[in-house]
Amino acid sequence: MDFKQLKKQSKSGIGALTEKLLKEAEKLNSGSYAENLNEFKLETDKAGNGRAILRFLPAPAGEEAPFVRLYNHGFQVNGKWLIENCPTTIGETCPV
Repeated sequence: MDFKQLKKQSKSGIGALTEKLLKEAEKLNSGSYAENLNEFKLETDKAGNGRAILRFLPAPAGEEAPFVRLYNHGFQVNGKWLIENCPTTIGETCPV
């Protein structure tokens, strides 16, 4: 396969991938949102002030950092954002 054919295939592949991404983003934006009852939400007073006490647990055995590194990717499509966590966060390979 010569370079011109490879370049042509690459452009058509990216276009198809972009279309698929747009369709998936539209599906996500048009669906209903279910509230996660396990998620912590800070309660506020009438003035909009909130207060919480955070307690940090010691690092598990074999880990030295008391934090987790989180990777995510964001794409803007038609003025709307799609932000997803990257599989690299849990040690898998990233398709992006």
